[in-house]
Amino acid sequence: MGRVIRETIITIILLLPLFFEGRMMAQSTFDLRYSQAQRFYSEGRYSEAALILEASLDGVGLTENQRTTAKQLLERCRKALYHPEPDPVTVSLTTLPSNAKVSVDGAGSGYTPFVTNLKPGRYAVKIEKEGYFPLDTAIVIRADDARAITLDMSLEPRFATLRLDVKPEEGYSFTLGPEVEVGGHSLDLSSDFRSIEGVDQVSFYQMYQGGILFVPQGSYVLILSAEGFDKEVLQLNLHGGEEKSIAVRLAAKKGTIAFGGNVHSDGATVYLDGKEIGTLPMDNVSVMAGKHKLSYHKQGMQADKEEYLVDVPEGGVTHGSSF
Repeated sequence: MGRVIRETIITIILLLPLFFEGRMMAQSTFDLRYSQAQRFYSEGRYSEAALILEASLDGVGLTENQRTTAKQLLERCRKALYHPEPDPVTVSLTTLPSNAKVSVDGAGSGYTPFVTNLKPGRYAVKIEKEGYFPLDTAIVIRADDARAITLDMSLEPRFATLRLDVKPEEGYSFTLGPEVEVGGHSLDLSSDFRSIEGVDQVSFYQMYQGGILFVPQGSYVLILSAEGFDKEVLQLNLHGGEEKSIAVRLAAKKGTIAFGGNVHSDGATVYLDGKEIGTLPMDNVSVMAGKHKLSYHKQGMQADKEEYLVDVPEGGVTHGSSF
């Protein structure tokens, strides 16, 4: 009996290396097959990957962890075969204004106009542009959506839009200007303005066609002025996105020219700065303060000078020269 037990033990000892060698060989074979199956899966060759995994699971000497790993990948292969993922949807995103930064699910993706391909699902989208409030929204892509979607979005500005219409008092005209001063910036309203059509990035404190001025939101003192006219001072409290129209007629700074007359000058035609204004004798004339040229013309009479220069004080009276 002892001899039988001893021979059995010796046999087991002799067979143990073969057992472990076979087990190690099985595990090595599994690793090779599993790596190949992973590669096929990543290439979309799901049927081939499934066949390799099924053959591996039929083998012996696998650990429990290897079986679990193989089954999980096999399940993903079968799911891909019988429930394939739908094709991605092409999403085109435009903004007004354009050139806004787009982030999808927290990752910076590009600038508008922006095009990307998205699989069905929900995506967090953030749109940012300097001078505008950021826009946080979501895009939901469904499996039954059209293969292309176009989204148009408008950004809300942090700045206000001023529309200025500055004119002189009726009967008078600007020789220079007018000008506007806002936020420490002075602008000539009589110069050529930039076109607002197609403007991608607005410039603050610059004039655009139509008397449009962009300023950041806040409180301002707006000063409108022109040479020879009274200033107009306005207090403004502007909010982001606000559009405000301001129409102002600047009052002229005026003085008076008093015309005398005599038997020799009566009937003479009076010209002020080259423009006929009446015939002597005539009433006092209200004119803009400052320097003016007077001339007189009468048939058969000769004035002392062809032109007389007069300086009319603001709120005062100057006597026009006569002959």
